[in-house]
Amino acid sequence: EGFVRFFHLDVARRRVEFKPGIVLDLEPFPGIVAVGIDPRDPSPRKGGSTDPLAPVSTLRPWKNGSNMDVNELQEGATIFIPVFLPGGLVWVGDAHCRQGNGEVNLTALECAYRQIVLQLVVRKDLRLEWPRIETKTHWITLGFDESLDRAMTSAVRESVDFLARQTMVPLTRYEAYALASMVVDCRVSQVVDIRKGVHCMIPKSIFAPR
Repeated sequence: EGFVRFFHLDVARRRVEFKPGIVLDLEPFPGIVAVGIDPRDPSPRKGGSTDPLAPVSTLRPWKNGSNMDVNELQEGATIFIPVFLPGGLVWVGDAHCRQGNGEVNLTALECAYRQIVLQLVVRKDLRLEWPRIETKTHWITLGFDESLDRAMTSAVRESVDFLARQTMVPLTRYEAYALASMVVDCRVSQVVDIRKGVHCMIPKSIFAPR
């Protein structure tokens, strides 16, 4: 039947009253950050085209980003996305002021940004298969698939790859897998955009200063 409610955003205090007695802190982030399409993305092309470079909806998150809905992608975060087409073709949208993991009823606290400031850097020294996020406290690996199980598998493999390849403390792949099971916190990003998303949080605090 649908349910629509409009809220007054107290921008100065960065909060919103859901109703008397329930106050939410504003945690704005873009649900969509995308670069140009991956020609190998299995998503259906616009109009049923068979051209691998035909337009693809940003609804389905994939290796080029798109509708990831990862609520950790807030001010100060860095996202690394593989680039597939010349120029990068960066696009941002789906502005949220607050969203719980899962975005379980399709809609979060939606809002419109007057502006969003991005610093774009081309990292030719990096080779990634899936997007990755860095915050002040965590490295975050991502996985997407129509199957939540396969999305989880991709995100965990990305975490193990990251831990096995980092150079702060050398780890075998078996050690990296064991460490991931002890400290990596995997969360369901969203389940509403046809492709499900999982993001795994690797805490930076596990690496003791030497």
